Amino acid sequence: MASLRSESANLKAANASLRLEASSLAVVNAALAATGKAKLALAERKLRESQDEASSARNERDAAERRCQEAAAALKHATEQSAAAEAELGRLRSGIGRLLRMPPSILRS
Repeated sequence: MASLRSESANLKAANASLRLEASSLAVVNAALAATGKAKLALAERKLRESQDEASSARNERDAAERRCQEAAAALKHATEQSAAAEAELGRLRSGIGRLLRMPPSILRS
């Protein structure tokens, strides 16, 4: 009978030890889950930040491309105006040259 009581006490002690270990494992598991969630949240935040930075960089690139196109159009327009001004200047010089070659009597009348 004493051996049965001793074995029962040993089983109760083993059971209590297993419950304590299970409780410890549950705490460790919860801590690991919380750490995993925190790491996941951090990774998601970093991903969003990277996506935001990439979006900003794309927007800046697009704006720079638009400014470049506008500058190219302005340069083309200025070149066309310069060519037209050069042509007009040539016509004016030619007209002045003709006037200078005319006799003074024609110019006075």
